[in-house]
Amino acid sequence: MNKLWQKIGTFVYWMTWPGIWLMLRGSKRTRIIIASGSKILVVKPWLGNGKWSLPGGGIKKNEKPFQSLVRELEEEVGLKIKKQNCKIVSKNTYKQDGLTFKYYLFSCKQNEQKKIIRKSLEIADAKWVNWHELSVRSANNDVINAIKTL
Repeated sequence: MNKLWQKIGTFVYWMTWPGIWLMLRGSKRTRIIIASGSKILVVKPWLGNGKWSLPGGGIKKNEKPFQSLVRELEEEVGLKIKKQNCKIVSKNTYKQDGLTFKYYLFSCKQNEQKKIIRKSLEIADAKWVNWHELSVRSANNDVINAIKTL
């Protein structure tokens, strides 16, 4: 079911791309690279290009970047993080598929791979993967760039 759901989401993504471009341009978002040993947590959004991405999402009005990140992780994959375990790595610009937006990149190292519970239909898949196995063919630019910060 996940693969079919992802294929439908990819089709919808490309069919509605102009609207997505309008919605995301100028937005501020968050991303986080959560590492446990040689594995990182990646997600495949339902509405996307079918590549692995980092968890995160849009910052709501009057919301701080870290508050947004905590909310998005809980909504998407059921993970809770503590501020003392994370740090802001950089402010970046996402550029892929003609989309451009600003995002805050956070980094968090954990001793164990916490269980992932997909809690939202917006995430088609989520898993811990060996970061050495990811490439530009399988992962979005935000993932490839974030790996360099480990």
